[in-house]
Amino acid sequence: MILFNYRPTVGMKEGIMINNNSSNQTYEDILSTAYSFFIKKGYEKTSIQEIINELGISKGAIYHYFKSKEEILQSVLLSEREKANTYLDKLILEVDGYNAQEKIKHILNRLTSDEKINTTNRFLLNQTNNSKAIMQNIIQTVNIDSIKFYELIQDGIKDGSLNTRFPKECSELLLLLCNIWLNPILFNRTYEETINRFIFIQFTMKQLGVDVIDNKLLDKVKNNLKGVGINENTK
Repeated sequence: MILFNYRPTVGMKEGIMINNNSSNQTYEDILSTAYSFFIKKGYEKTSIQEIINELGISKGAIYHYFKSKEEILQSVLLSEREKANTYLDKLILEVDGYNAQEKIKHILNRLTSDEKINTTNRFLLNQTNNSKAIMQNIIQTVNIDSIKFYELIQDGIKDGSLNTRFPKECSELLLLLCNIWLNPILFNRTYEETINRFIFIQFTMKQLGVDVIDNKLLDKVKNNLKGVGINENTK
């Protein structure tokens, strides 16, 4: 979940736009290959040369789009963020007919069940050495996703399934707690400590009148976070 102020324009070099399918495909291939390496080896252990060798392109071709490995990471995360946004919008449309509380529960459960999103999230959890990536992820989450959840919470107030005086604040709090405070790597926590904090988030949202975290979601989070954290304790 990343927000970037700059994204290289596909096919743009020294003020000249190269608008063709080959150029666009090369750009997408770089992102796809880099993402695969970052997930398998980690960002720090992946070199630009490995990406070049895998694609069979020249060094000049990759530097045509990106000045550094960090720019590649930023664009990869932006691309994944855009896909996640599209998926979230699709989920919101799919749950038509439910009351707002059930809609949010359904959406949260589907998001935590998506393998691609979970893979990206686990990668992000370990990017403590790349604080810029983490902070941009947080900004994007609050600025974009919280608006969508705010609208859903407002719908819940109208249909009576939710009861809170602070719909906007609750939408932001839910995402901030889940994306910052819950991070076991960022705060050097064990698995059990992290799960206890998610239970606290569940309790807090219920107390605020936004009871949208059910035990089904809790079980999925427990499973997703296995293997993440210090001195893992998954008993």
